[in-house]
Amino acid sequence: MNAVLTQENPAPLLEIRGLTVSYGRRATALRRAGSTRVLSGVDLTVRAGEILGIIGETGSGKTTLARATVGLIRPDAGEIGFEGRDVTGLNRRDLRDFRRTGRVQYMFQDPLRSQDPELTVRQVVAEPLAAVGAATRQERARRADEALTLVGLDAEALGPRT
Repeated sequence: MNAVLTQENPAPLLEIRGLTVSYGRRATALRRAGSTRVLSGVDLTVRAGEILGIIGETGSGKTTLARATVGLIRPDAGEIGFEGRDVTGLNRRDLRDFRRTGRVQYMFQDPLRSQDPELTVRQVVAEPLAAVGAATRQERARRADEALTLVGLDAEALGPRT
């Protein structure tokens, strides 16, 4: 976390240090209570303009990492920083406000359950802005087009704005 900041080395958007998450198990008549460590000491940094993909086998902790990153579950240890702000220990209200900014979103794994198939790609990208009441409909569409262009999708090919 002590890197020199330059144009080539901008401040991290997301910085995770030593993230550890365990899931508990209740005792039953046939087994003892205990916990299973799912993530242990995860470190990662994502800077502006970078794209990060998390891949792994079923049960390897991908979803747990994503859920911890957006505050849906609390880690046992470690720090999660977003845009220079430690979001690890936010209280419920501050955590809700953090999620509502639209700066960080959790995408569910099942695309048929996570996105409305009736919406266009532009509408899906603009939806978080609408959810937090950001800008006008035209401004949200313009910002969605910019985001689509940034990831290499031709906004013009997606048809007219609605």
